[in-house]
Amino acid sequence: MSALPGVLAMSLFLPFAPLLAGCGDSPRIDNPRIDNPRIRGTDCSDYGSGSRVTRSYNFSKYTGLAMGRFGMDVEVTVGKSPSISVTLHESVAEYLDVHVETVALAPTLSLDFTTFNSSCSDECLRSVLLTTFICNSGAKAVITVTQPLNSVSASSGSLRVDRLTGWVGMSGSGQVTIDAVNGTSFIANSSSSGGLIVRSAQATLNLNVTSSGSGQVILGSVTTPTAVIDSSGSGQVLVDSGEATQSVDVSITGSGQVMLGNLTTTNSTISSCGTGGMSGMMSQNLRVQSSGSGAIVTSATESFHGSCTGSASVNIAGGARVSGSCR
Repeated sequence: MSALPGVLAMSLFLPFAPLLAGCGDSPRIDNPRIDNPRIRGTDCSDYGSGSRVTRSYNFSKYTGLAMGRFGMDVEVTVGKSPSISVTLHESVAEYLDVHVETVALAPTLSLDFTTFNSSCSDECLRSVLLTTFICNSGAKAVITVTQPLNSVSASSGSLRVDRLTGWVGMSGSGQVTIDAVNGTSFIANSSSSGGLIVRSAQATLNLNVTSSGSGQVILGSVTTPTAVIDSSGSGQVLVDSGEATQSVDVSITGSGQVMLGNLTTTNSTISSCGTGGMSGMMSQNLRVQSSGSGAIVTSATESFHGSCTGSASVNIAGGARVSGSCR
């Protein structure tokens, strides 16, 4: 077996690439009473310009944050007193929609641009939400919470959170940056071209990363008993360093690269049936099942058992006892 290349070096500030699986467009609304045809498509119905205004809100009892699909920059910090303010172009301020709703049984602050057609009947209002397509809103939200949020989800725009305890979801072309995660379980889900950076993640039970889109997921330092990394898209998953004291399970079914840097663990399993490759990580005991074409370059110090039926090269350094069909 060939030697493992030098330490994987990477920066948490890499530019984003043009961003658990096994081995939409907006709905069309046909309503003759709708008097504004611009809301039927994805063209701009209003374009923000001119002077800016600031809207303030006093919501405080929420544990999650959900950003809509229109561009908005949001910054969330933990402080002594709760506050919410949104600054945006006055010409589109009437469409700003800030409210608290229940998502997955948790109160969640929603930030978006929406409107209802005033001619809708009650039944229409209950079943049809007409979304105004706002361009260049210039919206920036500054939010202070007294306790770290448990969950955040974003699609477009940029979101920065100083502290988080639970999960983060990226479903659009925006960018999410989390300075620190500290909780029982941490889940990161990227299903789009957007970028997700988590500078530090500590979970007392487990960490789960799912990448099914084309965007990058970058984790700085990681500390957890168990980690599960599932790559089924074309995006990269990068981990700089850290420790999973019990186990790491990696599944690659897409074309994206999984690079685990200086991550260490006791037991690891790598399953690859796609074209994506995997590099980095040092394990004591390693099992590999490879039926794809992506190269695997990693390290094991005590035992390595492999089952290789595909065309991928599998290079294991570290001096472990070797068994199986990967030679």
